[in-house]
Amino acid sequence: MFEKIYHEYLLYKNEQNRRDRYEGKESWYHASGAGFCSRKLYFESVEKAEPTNPVNKSAMRKMALGTVLHEDIQNALIYYNNIKKDNINNNINKDYIVEHTDVTFDIEGEIELKEFNVRGYYDVVSKGSDNIGLFVLLWKELMVG
Repeated sequence: MFEKIYHEYLLYKNEQNRRDRYEGKESWYHASGAGFCSRKLYFESVEKAEPTNPVNKSAMRKMALGTVLHEDIQNALIYYNNIKKDNINNNINKDYIVEHTDVTFDIEGEIELKEFNVRGYYDVVSKGSDNIGLFVLLWKELMVG
């Protein structure tokens, strides 16, 4: 029973996300589709054909866990931005924040390349002088420990 309820919820959330991001822009190609089969892209964007192999229940649950982790990482970066701007005043150790005073993060943005009819979303963009080192450090700390 729980699995069916959760699956229905995930279908609802997936449809809500589709409507919010893609409804009315079905003819645009998606940046995340780069490298996919050209026939798949054509049928998805031009013919607007229904998918023939929907995602299975187990894969949907795994992607939902990834979404939770994704949102948590984004919230941590928003928290970091707010500490830097002194929007949050707490008693944490700000040594790391002070080391990277020129770095801030832009979260969840849309990119459109109108001349190519391509659009997509980025998760995180860092702004500042230490961008590459900071991303390597962030992913190493999160994934390796």
